Amino acid sequence: MRLLILKHVRNWSYVVLEREARANLVYRSFTRVGAGKVPDAKTMGRWGVALGPQVIKQVHERMVKIAHEIGVTDGRRMRVDTTVVETNVHYPTDSSLLGDGVRVLTRTMKRSPRLPARSAPNCVIAAAA
Repeated sequence: MRLLILKHVRNWSYVVLEREARANLVYRSFTRVGAGKVPDAKTMGRWGVALGPQVIKQVHERMVKIAHEIGVTDGRRMRVDTTVVETNVHYPTDSSLLGDGVRVLTRTMKRSPRLPARSAPNCVIAAAA
């Protein structure tokens, strides 16, 4: 149900919904998919058909009513900022992804406390010759 709400709020197709839910941890958390498998677009489309347009409309109206009650919105109008900002695009090449991974791992390792050498008995460390 939360996937269908996300689809409506973002005005996405089922294909875009599937892609975004797979890639974004916040959406996975909101939809309660978590680490599980995100349903494919065809399955979510079947859910929408099974529920029917009347049920989907009722769910959306209830969502707006709850948002109005807790003060998130007044439920009358929605304003959107569509300002375009020019920026350089960092295309993900294999080498840049590898470099990003090394950078993040290095940063994480620097922050973590050092483990004693004996804490990993199955670990073999080759000495430099």
